[in-house]
Amino acid sequence: MKKGEAFEIVFLSADKEEKAFEEYYASMPWLALPFADNAEKKLTRYFQVGGIPTLIILGPDGKTVQTSAARLIREYGIRAYPFTKERLDELEAEEEAKREAQTLESLLVSDERNFVIKHGGEQVSY
Repeated sequence: MKKGEAFEIVFLSADKEEKAFEEYYASMPWLALPFADNAEKKLTRYFQVGGIPTLIILGPDGKTVQTSAARLIREYGIRAYPFTKERLDELEAEEEAKREAQTLESLLVSDERNFVIKHGGEQVSY
């Protein structure tokens, strides 16, 4: 997938009741499989879905690109796009470089704060 390339999102519900599905799906702008469609069970088994939310990325050829995209979005946000192994390797390398450059000051000091506190609230500059 390239930046700016069109893609489609299809929601598969794990809801037990149609009313819950309808209420949840009403807030979504994308497509969905109909409630209680047997394809949901088949796809859940095929992709070994263990929990929700799960986001699986398929390429335009139908091949699986990523089975844990929801976790990657939580960890990296939009930077995870396009969810390929190459992109994930880049992100891992960035994380490793940050860890190698890490200092105590880089962890404790921010634009808003350059101190820590002692018991009693006394500030200790860092």
